[in-house]
Amino acid sequence: MKQYEYKIADIRVSMGFDEKKKVREAEEQWNALGRAGWQFCAQVNGGLVFMREIQDES
Repeated sequence: MKQYEYKIADIRVSMGFDEKKKVREAEEQWNALGRAGWQFCAQVNGGLVFMREIQDES
């Protein structure tokens, strides 16, 4: 049976007026998660939930 692990990423952005910079920083963080195998699965209580399958190392 497949097993998964989960990670919650904070979606609050830093204070400031540079919206493009805030979006770029969020995209960089989320793209890094994607490269590490994490997939977005839900948004709950101010956080984005990512999941990835646990690889069997046997």
